[in-house]
Formats: sequence, structure tokens, C-alpha cells
Amino acid sequence: MIPKNIYYCWFGNSVIPAKYKEYIASWKRVMPDYDVTEINNSHLPDNDFTRHALSVNDYCSLSNYMRCKVLYENGGIYLDTDVEAVKPFDDLLQNKMVVCLEDDWWINCAVMLAQPQQPYLKECIDFIENYRWYLPCAELETGPRLHTKTLKKYGWNRGGTGTFNDVVIMQPRHFYPYHYTKSFTPECVTKDTYCIHHWAHSWNKKVSVIIPCYNQAQWLSDAIQSVLSQTYNDIEVIVVNDGSKDNTTEIARKFPEVKLIEQENKGLSGARNSGIKASTGGWIITLDADDKIHETFIEKTIGKADIVSTYLKTFGDNEVIWRTPSLNPKHEDFARQNQINCCSIFKKSIWEEIGGFDENMKLGFEDWEFWYRATKVGYNVLVIPEILFFYRKHGESMVSNAIKNKEAIIGYMSAKHGNSFSRTIGS
Repeated sequence: MIPKNIYYCWFGNSVIPAKYKEYIASWKRVMPDYDVTEINNSHLPDNDFTRHALSVNDYCSLSNYMRCKVLYENGGIYLDTDVEAVKPFDDLLQNKMVVCLEDDWWINCAVMLAQPQQPYLKECIDFIENYRWYLPCAELETGPRLHTKTLKKYGWNRGGTGTFNDVVIMQPRHFYPYHYTKSFTPECVTKDTYCIHHWAHSWNKKVSVIIPCYNQAQWLSDAIQSVLSQTYNDIEVIVVNDGSKDNTTEIARKFPEVKLIEQENKGLSGARNSGIKASTGGWIITLDADDKIHETFIEKTIGKADIVSTYLKTFGDNEVIWRTPSLNPKHEDFARQNQINCCSIFKKSIWEEIGGFDENMKLGFEDWEFWYRATKVGYNVLVIPEILFFYRKHGESMVSNAIKNKEAIIGYMSAKHGNSFSRTIGS
């Protein structure tokens, strides 16, 4: 029998966000007689794979490894933290091992059940411990791709179900009732659904750079080029023409790599939300059309924390360097003043969880309010102490307009959050 032990992984120093705590609570509510154990840094064996994964903060690949290792040694059930329980797994426990298709093509490993000492898991462990790190996409090669390739060796054909070398393969409706390209709807849950994988996309290292543009066509090329010149390659660029009266569309279409969205004017928050909604990356950067980023911005920031910012330098009318008040700002710090700049990289799942940028904030500081909400639910922030963001100064700007309207903005934020925000504006 598969033991009634549930394991999940959480590495690093960040706090588990509230949404994931609710999913974990669902396991205990639906299966109160199951033990739940967190696998964290203290459980990691010391080997070449774990040392390298820790050095690059690749917690996804670490999780791929430890789920196999823990189940091989102890048996039980592994669940990712973005899995919500629907009904008990009791009637699956007589099997030697259970995995599930996410679609016709791939075996996913967010949910796995196994008795101890399963040869399939040992084969996966051996592969991961000898993984060649120069290969791209470690989080996929040690996860769904590994499990798919291993089961194909056992005779599994894509789309099929059944038992292969003691491994039971189930249909998506059981563990993955909606595809990662879709949105959750209650209708996807059926009587056959044991759990719902909510697709946090931690494996998705594509970066979507959203560039809203409203009558700033004269600088748009510089912004786009700074993104296309990145040393990091897995990028998509989305320009949102937010009802411009100039030649924004013409400029954007000069770059075949750019995806263009055209809409009536919604304001900066609305333009950012439109771009992010259309994005396919697991990470987001919002870059204003008159600004630029350093060519190593993404390489030096992605994956370092849930939200990662940098120092900035102004250019144009004047040159000033702005260094953040702290390299590790906390939620309470954001109540006093904004701690990071608007051009920071963050997980798309943050935007999804907290409801995007507030489109009522048309006077400015919408990024400050966004960071405040993100840190309130537990997402962590890190600042890279390098100048990697360049903010153009040219007469009237969103920041200068926001400072003029700071009393109204802070009044709105205080009323919304039941908190007395400081009148001192730091960014």
C-alpha cells in the first residue's frame, strides 16, 4: 500500500504565499488522516546537483529531484504547493505508483503517488543526480520531460493510459482538470477529479516585457531595443498602444519580434494589465516606453526572488542615481514609502493572485500600490545593488504628476487598505 503521507517542497527563505497555504490546508481538510510534511533546505543531500541548483536558486529543479527521492525512500504522495485537494486519494493507494497526463503529450509530476523503492523513481533520481547543467531548461528536463521520456521507454504511447512497469498513468481529468494554457472554471471539476493543479508556472522562465505607450513614439525604439539586446534569450516583447495619437503603431511594427496590442486609452495600469493578460511568460517586466534597461538586466535578476528590482539612473534632462532604501524591503516598509522602482521583474503568478494593477489609480504610484499588495500576501523582494534600469527625465512625467497629486493618491491608498500611508514620497 502507498502510505498516507503527503510531501511538498519549499526551498529558500521566502514565506509561502497565502494562496498556497490555502491549498495545503485543503489537503488536511479533505484527508485529515494523512500526515503532511514539508521538504525544505534542511532535507537536501549534499551532492553536485543540489549544490549547483542552490547556487543558481533553481528551486524548481531541486523540487523535481526531492519529490522523487522522498517518495523512493519513504513512499507516499507528492503534491506541488499549487495543488488543491478535491477528494481523498484512498482508492489509489493499492497501486505501486500513480502519475497523470497533463495532456495527450506530457506526463506531469506535480502530483505523484508511490510505494517505497520503486525502480521508476530510482531511474529518475539517477538521471537528475548526473544532470548536465550546460543543457537548457533544467526545470523541464528534470521534470515533465524526464517523466515522459522514462515512461516512453517502458512502452507508453502518447495519449494512452494504463499500467507500464508498475506505473499507473491516469487521464488529465483526475489531477489536471484544466490545461495550463486555460483558466480555471468550476465546470472542469468532475466526480473523477481528485485534485486541481492551479499551474503557478514556476517552471516557466520566459520573460514577458510589457511596454505601454501613450504618445511616446519618439522614445519607443530605444525601449524596445534595450529589451532585444538582452543577454537573456527567452523573452517576448509586448507593446500596448494605449490610444496614442502619434505614430506608436508604426514604430512598433518596425520590429517583427514585437507583439502589438492596440486599445482605447485605459491609463498606465490598464495598459499594463492588457499586456500581461496577453503574455505567455512566467515572469513579467513592465517597462515604460521612454525608459531603458541594461543588457544584463534580466540575466542578473530573474529567479533571485519573487520580485526583483535594481538601482536606477536617470538620463535626459538630468542624471541622478537612485539607490533603494533597503536591499530586502519588507511589507511594512512599503507602508512608509515605495521601496523599489516601477521597472522590476516579478512572477506572473503574483499578478494573477492579487488581481493585477489597480486601474482606478490613474494619477500615478500604481506600482507602489501593487508592490504593497504583493508583499502583504507574502511575496518577497530583493534589490540587486547595480544600476540596471535607466529612467528618462523629460519635462512632465508620470512621477512628477504623481508627486503633484500625492495627497489624493495616498488618500485613496489609505482608504483602500485601511492603512495610513506616509506622505513622504521616495520614488
